[in-house]
Amino acid sequence: MKERLIVHTSLFFALLLLVGLFKQWFSSYELSSLYRVILPFLYGAIIGSLLPYLDHLIYVYGIRPEELTSQRVRGYFSKGNLVSGIKLLFASHDERNKFILHTAHFQLIFVLVSFWVVSSGASIFGKGVVVFFLLHLVVEQILQLNEKKNINNWFYAIPFDLSKKQQILYVGVNLVLVLLLALFL
Repeated sequence: MKERLIVHTSLFFALLLLVGLFKQWFSSYELSSLYRVILPFLYGAIIGSLLPYLDHLIYVYGIRPEELTSQRVRGYFSKGNLVSGIKLLFASHDERNKFILHTAHFQLIFVLVSFWVVSSGASIFGKGVVVFFLLHLVVEQILQLNEKKNINNWFYAIPFDLSKKQQILYVGVNLVLVLLLALFL
């Protein structure tokens, strides 16, 4: 659990720094630059990184509410014990595998939406949301490849399994897409 959080946080700050350096946001020490560009992007990045966690709540409340872990999490939340509920969600992360947002078909659709958001001249806040949402998904895939040696559960709704090489290629392409989207904000 802590290792996953460390990896997510490290890559969050690495990409944030990379974008800031590439866009030369740190070369200007004007407060207007901070308020106009850096803070909206940072807020969008934070929200984009946290939004994929909603998938766990969708799972607990909508997809599999009958599972014991789902019932326990809902019990903690209903008693106002949010911290224990969140800790249980993190501790039981690997038990859940039929998600809505953590799937290949959602990711494909979201890449297209992200390309549109980044290329349309939308707000820097929105760009931060979509790029860091995608980063979160790719980091999850990298962690799954490292821990479980496959990401086939991302393709559960698609009737085929990818070989190990195809999975690595899929994650690599997604990582490159995230970097391209981030650098061409």
